[in-house]
Amino acid sequence: MIKAEVTPQPKQWFAFAWMACGAIFLTLADFAMKQVAVTGVHPATGFAMATPVSVLLLVFLAKANGGVVKHLALKHPKIILMRGVFMIGMSYLNFIGLSYNPYSQQVMILQLGPILAALLAVVWLKESFNKHQLMVAAICLLGVWFIIDPRFGSGTVYLFIALGAALFNALANIFIARHRDKATPIGFTFYGMVITVLVSWVIHFAQSMPIPAITEIIWLQVMGALAVLGLASVSKALQLAADCGLAGKVGLMFYVQMPVALVIGYLVYAEQPSVMGLVGAGLIVAAGISLPLRAGVNSRRSSK
Repeated sequence: MIKAEVTPQPKQWFAFAWMACGAIFLTLADFAMKQVAVTGVHPATGFAMATPVSVLLLVFLAKANGGVVKHLALKHPKIILMRGVFMIGMSYLNFIGLSYNPYSQQVMILQLGPILAALLAVVWLKESFNKHQLMVAAICLLGVWFIIDPRFGSGTVYLFIALGAALFNALANIFIARHRDKATPIGFTFYGMVITVLVSWVIHFAQSMPIPAITEIIWLQVMGALAVLGLASVSKALQLAADCGLAGKVGLMFYVQMPVALVIGYLVYAEQPSVMGLVGAGLIVAAGISLPLRAGVNSRRSSK
């Protein structure tokens, strides 16, 4: 008996499409940040000017997805504060890195975020560690070395700043996973941005920093808006993916950031990463893709 081929449900395609849109929005947010960072604006001034727009958009987003009370009720301030610390570390290092690093190569390094999160889960969430994860870690180290090592002409030591941003991003994601019952993703993001803007305003006023030019302020608003749109799209994708049982695989679309960043870097900044840098980026993407694919294979085997 020949079984009829089962066509994917539309919801599955929507999940992948939303995740791809989220990845593109976040990549464009980094591009807007780069436009400001290269002008010499201090990170504190940048986030002080950009984050209020993001906070307001998150309030509207919370209202449209179950209500403000559901998402923004502050029940665990210590947990929220710690998440804010991780967000500040990631945001500031990303901003500083973009002021020194080629845009496309910084995005290459930031692709380590999801992979580092998966590896850190072994320590923080007590998940099992297998040979495949060990191989992924080794491949990622090799990929980072290809991108950063100046002997290949593919980058500079400033790319270690991007590596720090990826690490803080991974720590933030694992922290949320461990305390996912303490707040919603919108709530964690909202209070993370509130903490970031408060700290940034304090630094801005304490150092008597100048107000950026109108062009830079506009770019900062664009950055804040794109960041929220990206986070909202990713959240929508994960909701749809959970309904379809594709929570792991849909995350693969996050690597859409790589080709988008390469195109923007080439067209806007005339960046041409070296062959070894591209090889390193390819190794990181391949290693990252293998994690959810391998998890899917193992889950199917265990269900038989």
